[in-house]
Amino acid sequence: MRNGHVLLIAFLIALMFVLTVGYAEAGSSVDPEVIDEGEPDAAGDDDEDDDDIEWAWFDGENGTQLNCTLEIYTLPPVQTNMQTLEYEVYFSVGEANWVVVSIFNFGTGWTQAGYELRTVTYDENGSVSSESDAQNIDGDWDSNAGTITYFVVKGDVGLAPAGMITKPWAAVWRTPYGGTREQGDTAQSYLMPGRNYSVAGIDFGVLSLNDTVAPGEEATFVIELNNPGTMDINVTCNQTYDPGLWPQTVAVDADTKMDPEFIFLVASEDMESVVVIIDIPDDPVTSETINGFTSDTFSFMFYYDLEENMTVSQEITMNIMIDTDPDGPDNGDGDGDDDDDGWLPGFEAVLIALAVPAAVILVRRRR
Repeated sequence: MRNGHVLLIAFLIALMFVLTVGYAEAGSSVDPEVIDEGEPDAAGDDDEDDDDIEWAWFDGENGTQLNCTLEIYTLPPVQTNMQTLEYEVYFSVGEANWVVVSIFNFGTGWTQAGYELRTVTYDENGSVSSESDAQNIDGDWDSNAGTITYFVVKGDVGLAPAGMITKPWAAVWRTPYGGTREQGDTAQSYLMPGRNYSVAGIDFGVLSLNDTVAPGEEATFVIELNNPGTMDINVTCNQTYDPGLWPQTVAVDADTKMDPEFIFLVASEDMESVVVIIDIPDDPVTSETINGFTSDTFSFMFYYDLEENMTVSQEITMNIMIDTDPDGPDNGDGDGDDDDDGWLPGFEAVLIALAVPAAVILVRRRR
């Protein structure tokens, strides 16, 4: 690797570190996503301890399922004048709003809980206006720990690898005999929610890159892999680039990779950067053209496993366009001028690669 390559790779990695401000963290019983700011009711204080939320969190994740746990001051609920108690944890995935529900119905005596997943509609004030389209889900409760656990199938709520759960909050709904359903205790709200939860997987930021360079220069591409979740992930990478065409350097966080297929680790709540540099000769020749320019197109294919027999793949495509007349009216970068708009080889493409992932990097919130 040439010294210029080493300096450029080090600079790019340092720049991405500066742009990265953190990730959303996964929760636990000691660091939950949802917190009830109020003090718990004293045991025996009428029946209000059945209605008192302490906190809620997401954990126990695998490739297809995610656990959501709600801790209540007292479980099981003591039979009172309530016909139904519903313990609910709300969250959003993209533009869709969801709630998981544990339902305790009272008749002649206490009965086992049922569990549902519902869609939610909010009014302009952020209050729940309706819950509908209920479907049964699995769940469990533990009277010793005072917890209710809902087992959420990721596909049911549209959670993709490296997806995000947003706007989590919790509430208890009480329906007295002969009365109407009313909201009891809440922990945070739709407008003032708890902390986001990052789903296991790799966020690749951008899916294609383009660089226009003159003969004798370097085409530079940066692929950023963010792992916002809590699972360490081994990534296998191979590429379609023909190393016999033009010299190529590939480095993962400054660690040069010599083989066309290589494996590297993206630790939980961490980031790795793949830097690709192609040395363009003074007289480049290929059989490809893009917009009339001599060019070459290649791709990197990344694979990783979220669990046994569940492999996720992502292809990143890169295009090199050779401008043999950089002093002409347009050097091919699409801005209509004849300068190369950069003080480093391929720097324009680097900015594209950096700006898009930086816009979606999540801010870590600590309590």
